[in-house]
Amino acid sequence: MQQVKQKHKKSDEYRVFVGNLPFSWLEDAVRSVFHSYGTVVDVEVPRKREQPERNRGFAFVYFSSREEALAATTLSGSRLDGRIIKVEWADDGSEHRKVGHEELTQRPTHPLASSQVYEWGGQQVQKQNDSVVSKETPNFMPSGALYKEQRMTRYGKELKFVEPLDARKPEQPWRMYVFKNGKLLEGEEGVFYIHQKSNYLFGRDRDVVDIPIDHPSASKQHAVLQFRQVMPKNGNKLVIKPYIMDLESTNGTFLNNERIESLRYYELLEKDLLRFGHSSREFILLTGHK
Repeated sequence: MQQVKQKHKKSDEYRVFVGNLPFSWLEDAVRSVFHSYGTVVDVEVPRKREQPERNRGFAFVYFSSREEALAATTLSGSRLDGRIIKVEWADDGSEHRKVGHEELTQRPTHPLASSQVYEWGGQQVQKQNDSVVSKETPNFMPSGALYKEQRMTRYGKELKFVEPLDARKPEQPWRMYVFKNGKLLEGEEGVFYIHQKSNYLFGRDRDVVDIPIDHPSASKQHAVLQFRQVMPKNGNKLVIKPYIMDLESTNGTFLNNERIESLRYYELLEKDLLRFGHSSREFILLTGHK
């Protein structure tokens, strides 16, 4: 039996981790899904020792640019061959982490990397004689070039994120209340109405952000609050929920006093508390009727 070699990531390659992968998918099938995001340098699909024709439930995809790899993470939560996959940014320069079977087959509830459940609309994969073949269909996923164009959308400045395909304007009148030292700030600084569009950018650069964080520890584009249309666990109807994602800020984003990972969506619930960097201001999420 041929042993699968472990690939060492080159300094000019950018890697994403793909979890909960259909077991019959091998390199060509995975490549056919991710090539629409940009140049796929390599695909690594570890095999089962006893069944080399089947994978171990996960893979690594290598891109030639950081932007393309980041765009590929928006595929997280898509349904591929009946399984909802998880796509996450893999740490630069780190060894492949050991991932248990439960982590690969069960989706986390909170924090949540992604919970979108739309059917993926690009390449379709069909099984024929226990092999996987690709069938060309219209592909509406953003390419690497399109992703870069989408980022240049606000006053000529490049944004550090691109909206996922399930981005939606919220139906409920969400609000963000701002407290400092236990007291609600007065005037416009005390409340932000966050129901008029699908995303709100936090940060220090007032030219592009929606909610300014005027503190030296905050990054220019610190984090984004994104509304997404998702299917709740054990639900049968799509709903629109808020999520927060840290945009690789220097001093971090904190959800209920715990620092969250960068470039990963976390579901927000009513009365959740957000802090940015070392700022003492606390942002509490509520709907308008509360």
